[in-house]
Amino acid sequence: MLDTRSVAKSPTPPSVEPVATNNQSTNGVAGKGAAPADIRQLLAPVDPGLRLVEAKLKAVDSSVFAPLAEAFVDLIGSGGKRLRPALAFMAAGYNSNGAPLWADARIVALASSVEMLHTATLVHDDVIDNALLRRGAPTLNASWSKGATVLAGNYMFGRAARFAAETRNMRVIHIFSDTLQIIVNGE
Repeated sequence: MLDTRSVAKSPTPPSVEPVATNNQSTNGVAGKGAAPADIRQLLAPVDPGLRLVEAKLKAVDSSVFAPLAEAFVDLIGSGGKRLRPALAFMAAGYNSNGAPLWADARIVALASSVEMLHTATLVHDDVIDNALLRRGAPTLNASWSKGATVLAGNYMFGRAARFAAETRNMRVIHIFSDTLQIIVNGE
């Protein structure tokens, strides 16, 4: 568990509208494959943290090959409910002052790592399964060569590992490493 005793009270962001994904719109009307309203309501307390995760996931180093960067941002922006980072925020809870930990950089890094790891596995699964569609949209595998798609997935695994390292918590890093081994063994 991350030691959160030294975390300062987290500021509230200016807007607390839910994160819009391809599954929902910001006007509250559910889209194709949207999470039921009760799930969106359940996740509302961590929406500010989910927006921080979304920004972290989409931040791509300018040295990244431009087509990869564009495809990467499109893939990350293609949505999903972001249940994994939401669960990370809910598990982190609150600091000793009662402030939610969704703004703590280490918790955001943990939540981002979990989501990026999941996304990387989806990219590799699409190659293994020769899938051309995911969530109703073309996969990277549909547009790129197998090799390029695998490299994109590898890039995402690297980013997920980087995010895990940003937690500065050896237990998180060990669990992340073990999880990667389990994923590879499972394939």
